[in-house]
Amino acid sequence: MTATTAIYGFWGDDAYRRSRALKALRTQVLNPETQSLCHRVLESPSLAQLDEVLNTPALLMGGPLFIEVHGFTPLAQAAKSKADETLLAQLIETLTALDVARSCVAFVSQKADGKLKLTKKLNEFAKLGKATVQTFETPPPWKPEDAVEILMALAQAEGVPVSRPVAQQLVLQVGHDSAQLMRELEKLQVYAGNRTVTPDDVVLLCGVSDQLPPVWSAWVTQRWTPEAYERLQTALLAMPAAQVMARASGHVNEQYRLKLLASQGMPPQQVAELLGRHPYRTKLDIDALRPVPLPRLAQLRATAVLLEGAFKSGQMSDAQALDRLLNA
Repeated sequence: MTATTAIYGFWGDDAYRRSRALKALRTQVLNPETQSLCHRVLESPSLAQLDEVLNTPALLMGGPLFIEVHGFTPLAQAAKSKADETLLAQLIETLTALDVARSCVAFVSQKADGKLKLTKKLNEFAKLGKATVQTFETPPPWKPEDAVEILMALAQAEGVPVSRPVAQQLVLQVGHDSAQLMRELEKLQVYAGNRTVTPDDVVLLCGVSDQLPPVWSAWVTQRWTPEAYERLQTALLAMPAAQVMARASGHVNEQYRLKLLASQGMPPQQVAELLGRHPYRTKLDIDALRPVPLPRLAQLRATAVLLEGAFKSGQMSDAQALDRLLNA
């Protein structure tokens, strides 16, 4: 993506594709040597706060200023108040005068109400070529082919080969969430190795996702329940122990990244954007991880790598490796 305008709007409920677009723009605009000085992330700022940051003389710090505005809807709704009319007019004047060589602002939100004044103004800017607005919506359940097209486009962009039959089977079994589809596709690539992924691989590896969340929770906390044991046995009837282990490894890697970013003080909304996850789901997962120490997740990650290497080298069976991992 090339930063051709100084204003961007990334809307829609597909956090994964929104995050990719934002990351691409950020890379295009920021100079790696000065990005710590020129990068601003604003969470639900007021009109006055945003206007103040937009007027920061970024070039004095060595490069163009890149501003990410998360929580656009509260900002736009604030502009409905008569008391904010002057501030809104001032902000619009500032946005109108933005020079892409000096500053770039990206508004990021699940939804942008087209009836609000600020949203209307951004849409006007887009029609005049002064802004770029992109919408990333998850296709509804009755449009699976749209999800297939999105998956194939994402896979091509990431350099991951995928055939249409595989993409169709993935959408059928996993759903339309692009982040989940890409995670499953990555697992399939690891599973297939040097050969081509087939629809049968999708059926084998991706057919029991709903059985495993209680298993992961019991494993991380070592609080096993009858339901968790039952779900684990159901999963093992549907797929080899090696594939359950691969899913366990992927799960703890993701949980570790969530815990690490949250422990560094990053807001859940920003964590979701960075990892390409749904914001609400991310907040729930971070809350659920509060009682789990970060060293515990780090230990499980390391153990998963060691045991995976052990069964792949023939030192133990996949069932033995999985048993040790789930009891670690």
